[in-house]
Amino acid sequence: MRIINSAFGLKVVNKDSNKIIDKETGVNESNGTTVESVVEYSSKLSNPNIAVSLYRRDYDEEYAQTYTLVDLQEFVSNNLTATAREKEYEVSTSPTEKITNHFIFKQNLMTGTYKLVYKLYDGDVYVGEAFDYLVIK
Repeated sequence: MRIINSAFGLKVVNKDSNKIIDKETGVNESNGTTVESVVEYSSKLSNPNIAVSLYRRDYDEEYAQTYTLVDLQEFVSNNLTATAREKEYEVSTSPTEKITNHFIFKQNLMTGTYKLVYKLYDGDVYVGEAFDYLVIK
């Protein structure tokens, strides 16, 4: 039996050494520009699909916990496939138990704390999301 940390069966796993990225070079603590992000999926939806978006923490207030949607394509050199939704990109239209994504980060990035958010849909109906943090410094 496999249990995923969510009511809708979605979990994101990133290596800690991939989570901190140099703003000038795009290199992470694994000495590469690639962030490997693994999505674990377990659900019985009739028409599941998974998309990804990137959010940057707002720094208007010192302890702000709000995030603003930014365009992931501006941060990575991968050719991403856009969905019909704003700044959201296709991960899988027929998800398997484990989906591995490789995002190649560009140089000269904006510093901040980011959330890489994976959203689960059943057709066009939003079901839920799972995310992991990235820090660009």
